[in-house]
Amino acid sequence: MYKLGLLALCIFGRLSASATVSSVNIARSISNQSLSLSNSSAISNVTGKGPFNINCLKSDRRGSAKFKSCENAAALLPSERQRTDFINRRYGTAENAVPLPMNFVSGRILDISCSDANLIVPILDDATCILTVSLRESEREGRTDYYILRESAYAVLRDCVKDLGVGGIATDFTSNGHFAVRMEPYANSISCDRQTKPPLASCEQIAATMPISSDLEPFGPTGDTRPSVGLPYTMISLDRKCAVTINGNGVETIARWIDIWTAVTAVNGKCVRAAGKGGRASNLGDTKKLSVTIADGLELELPGGTTGSGTQATA
Repeated sequence: MYKLGLLALCIFGRLSASATVSSVNIARSISNQSLSLSNSSAISNVTGKGPFNINCLKSDRRGSAKFKSCENAAALLPSERQRTDFINRRYGTAENAVPLPMNFVSGRILDISCSDANLIVPILDDATCILTVSLRESEREGRTDYYILRESAYAVLRDCVKDLGVGGIATDFTSNGHFAVRMEPYANSISCDRQTKPPLASCEQIAATMPISSDLEPFGPTGDTRPSVGLPYTMISLDRKCAVTINGNGVETIARWIDIWTAVTAVNGKCVRAAGKGGRASNLGDTKKLSVTIADGLELELPGGTTGSGTQATA
């Protein structure tokens, strides 16, 4: 029945110059009769116009930026025009202020391709593009609205991803010029777990409160004299329903918390949000031996240790 429904969608696409099914936007290519379906808004619905300073990134080992994946990540940004207060959480938190940085990760994308011979329905399951909204490291706070952030993201999507196949960064698009919107490919290995089903809100609470330092630190087995972070290291949500564990397979690794945080948000995006599962990111740190696992937290026995904003940690 599912495939028949998609086939009907293909036929309908051939009969109409443009089609919209419920809230899903379908971008139709008349030349090859193919349909592209995602859970995002079509790029044509957003102007991407404004006083943006766009700098496209050079292609690197992370690979090229995929348009559909980055479009999916951009569409996760809210579109409200109401002015919102943001705070750089490196400097703490504030009531009624949204903490930054904040990542939006591409989720599972349904890509329908129709032809006279068959119906192809690949699923890009994805986390290959990450959109980061941040304040400059030297800035404590700023104010803008999500609509402007979204417009700047689509400007990067248009000028860098679509035209050049690379990521990019938009800056200097608000009155105070403190914000940056960065879109880039993500290449770390992520696998989803079929056994665990931690709730997204609980896992996002960990991501929103865990360390995000950009300093290089040694991570290693508990008992080593040098590592400043003993492994395994577990952070658990306040409701104890989600746990994030960093492990190093017995090898000392130099890593940055900001990269570990990015991996946590990537697993949250691909596995917890899009698939309703826990998951694992690997190949982290200078040795590529560091991994991050997100799983249910209720069964964990934590002997102690408390880190920022109420997340518990144990070595």
